[in-house]
Amino acid sequence: MNLQIQYLNNALEANISGGTPPYALQWWNSTGNLSNSQQFFTTNPGTYYAIAYDANNCHSDTVSYKLQDLSIIDQFSDIYVYPNPVSSTLHIDLNNQYKKITCYFTDILSKKIMDIDFKSSKKFKLDCTEFSSGIYFLRFKIDNINFTKKVIIK
Repeated sequence: MNLQIQYLNNALEANISGGTPPYALQWWNSTGNLSNSQQFFTTNPGTYYAIAYDANNCHSDTVSYKLQDLSIIDQFSDIYVYPNPVSSTLHIDLNNQYKKITCYFTDILSKKIMDIDFKSSKKFKLDCTEFSSGIYFLRFKIDNINFTKKVIIK
């Protein structure tokens, strides 16, 4: 069994593959057991752990996720997303060249719409004319720190 954890919309979310469904999950941290659901809502910094069990009581490896203090986002105040709200072209500008950066665009349900590549440029233009009006998110991972910027399409 394979267990992966991601942080989206103030929740740690477990993604499980392999094994025999249905799955059971257990979340914990240094204070003890926290939850047994697929998503665990938290904004508290710290290290969180999860393990998954399948119908045959086989289990995944224990997986950890270190949630940074959300004020860490201030380190990346040199990332500009404009105009926001947007009706045509969204500009994403980085004033620094980061060693390790990934970025993708999602809908409000966190479904990935597209990857955004900053490997060859510090600027990206996203044509939003084909998207329905609503709330979307740019999900960044820079030097192993995850954060999100909300985008509103008119």
